[in-house]
Amino acid sequence: MRLALFASLLLAVACGDDEGLTISGSFQVEADGATTGFPFPEETRLIDLATEEDTGSQMAGLCRVTGDDIELMVRAPGEPPEGLGLHRVELSIPAEGASGYAIAQLGSDEYAAALGAGCTADVLEREDGGSEVELSVQCELEGPDSATATLTADFEIEGCIVE
Repeated sequence: MRLALFASLLLAVACGDDEGLTISGSFQVEADGATTGFPFPEETRLIDLATEEDTGSQMAGLCRVTGDDIELMVRAPGEPPEGLGLHRVELSIPAEGASGYAIAQLGSDEYAAALGAGCTADVLEREDGGSEVELSVQCELEGPDSATATLTADFEIEGCIVE
């Protein structure tokens, strides 16, 4: 009995409260008079594409922090929806002075912008050596046939890989 209790305690301490890759906040895209997005009103666990197999059945993501650079991707499960439904968001937020980008996949179309005058990504907070990041993003994106979309995101992501 004591051995079983010791083993379960050891396992609990070894695992800690590491919940993997989690996100809270929201991503919203307005395009062609419609609004779509990913609401995360409470902390939501994502399949971490860096360390887990993607079954395609739940939200997935990737977060990598290298020095001052942040690479992030959040994707909905399954195939892209018809029309303007948000399927994927990618952000590359480099160290100050370098070029980065924002991409939103609406249906099967990609809308993108380089970080700059019409596209800002602010790192509001970094904790635990960069594994927890809070970001605010506001971007005017350009899609096929000069279509435009506005990406607004305010979120916190935890469990990023720090390199």
